[in-house]
Amino acid sequence: MRDPGSPMKKFLKYFLPPLLVMAFIFPVGNKALASSKTYELFMAAFRWVLPHASRHTAGVGYVIFRKSGHFFTYGFMAFLLYRAFRGGRGPRWNPAWLVRAAAVAIAYGFVDELLQSFVPHRFGSPFDWAVDCAGILLALALTAWSAKRMDEARGPAPGPSSPSSSTFSGET
Repeated sequence: MRDPGSPMKKFLKYFLPPLLVMAFIFPVGNKALASSKTYELFMAAFRWVLPHASRHTAGVGYVIFRKSGHFFTYGFMAFLLYRAFRGGRGPRWNPAWLVRAAAVAIAYGFVDELLQSFVPHRFGSPFDWAVDCAGILLALALTAWSAKRMDEARGPAPGPSSPSSSTFSGET
């Protein structure tokens, strides 16, 4: 087991990254993510790549772009939260860390959508929250799957809880 270092180093390494993602998407102070701004940027890029696409196609592309942003941002934030709760300790897999990461990310997504309804030019949406939750759950499912596989590859941890080899070898 590695020593994660001082509390400040642990905070900077593990807890600061998810907090920075949360600050970036926080709706009250972030006017850069307002729909009108992202629409202008998306349309400029879309028209450059597909200049002859219909207005409807561009609109569908924009919706997919926005919802993908929700999905992947919240999934990434959930992964970072899991990593923060783990803090470099012990095995890679622990259901308690998964539940904490999911609870914080899902609650943050709910608060984010709620606060957006009070910000000019932003709109809170239960559908967006559902997309956030889908990204969170997929990211944490992949994290759990990967962590379990890595722990299984490492084998059981030495100590009193792991069976000794003589127990199963038939030796007496």
